[in-house]
Amino acid sequence: MKTLNYTKAFPDKLIDRTKERLVYQEVLPNSPGTISAGMPQLCAGAMLVREAVALYHSQEDAQYFENEVVVRDSDYIRSVGKDVGLEAKMLNNIILLNDRFKVSSRLGGMLNHLDRLRSPEKLSNNASVTGGFR
Repeated sequence: MKTLNYTKAFPDKLIDRTKERLVYQEVLPNSPGTISAGMPQLCAGAMLVREAVALYHSQEDAQYFENEVVVRDSDYIRSVGKDVGLEAKMLNNIILLNDRFKVSSRLGGMLNHLDRLRSPEKLSNNASVTGGFR
């Protein structure tokens, strides 16, 4: 199994997709997330993992994660993040920072933080992640 390991930064594509989904979601809850009007709303860490699953596995797996994480806890975010090759310390910091922001400044603060985690290198086309996390 080939894994991705980002110890200092995440690929631009992953950051961009995560930010787009967070902006679309509009409300950024505490970790791991919540259900509002019958739809899951994810914290920043869970959304990063969701988008990594979508990029490196499938949309179906990402949807499964999205529905499952809101009835679990932050350890589930960390576990699946590890399975898709996200660096544990960075992901944990995102989860903790997300929960430290006041609701009124959480989305803007997390969008700015995610920008600081961009990789200076582009993800190679042959990098992939295999394996399951269900």
